[in-house]
Amino acid sequence: MNLLIVSSLILIILIALKIILNIDMITLKEMTKKKDLDELTNKFPENIEICKKICSMIGNTKVKIEEDNSSKTSLYLVVTNKISIANLKNSFTRIQTVAHECIHSMQDKRILWANFIFSNIYLIYFIIAILLTIFGIFKDTMLQVGILTLIGFTCYFLRSYLEDDAMIKARYLAREYMKTERILTPNQMQEILGNYDILNKIGVKAMNYKLIFSALLKVLIYAIIAYIVSIY
Repeated sequence: MNLLIVSSLILIILIALKIILNIDMITLKEMTKKKDLDELTNKFPENIEICKKICSMIGNTKVKIEEDNSSKTSLYLVVTNKISIANLKNSFTRIQTVAHECIHSMQDKRILWANFIFSNIYLIYFIIAILLTIFGIFKDTMLQVGILTLIGFTCYFLRSYLEDDAMIKARYLAREYMKTERILTPNQMQEILGNYDILNKIGVKAMNYKLIFSALLKVLIYAIIAYIVSIY
């Protein structure tokens, strides 16, 4: 019964947060598709060159930079100290996205490593907890729910701090980069930045909800599996 209550509460929390945050993913996707702005940012150098210039601006000359055209997600990998730039061609968001990853590369390495370690611990413990519960080794399932919730929210707070910091600062770093290049007129640059502001207003909420959803989803899956095991 306790496991059913936990599962129900998680579902209620996720639904309530989605309603409260009022995350409009349709608008977010539509905002990224603006051909007139794409044409403006196409005047700028290739993504790797942008990344190198921005990293130089913030004093990071040691990070490795590569472009992965097969990927849709840009990443900074603390393990290899590498920025991997996704296929961002023909997208006006690319300057801010590259700036975002450059900021990640300059964040506190202790927090970056903590995020990496806890994220992997959470995934490994989640799998172990399910297997040991199925095989009857973990008897106290509510204890496992508590442990998964604690690790999950630790992961959420670490990742949320890193992402919010990068998302907020990326807009201003992108502005400074565009100003130094002197490719756009002030009005053109302001139009792009104005759209970045709208995207970020929705994006910060969407990112935080995604992180909470990811953390609670594992707890929900474990609780459902543990309940099924308990009735057989």
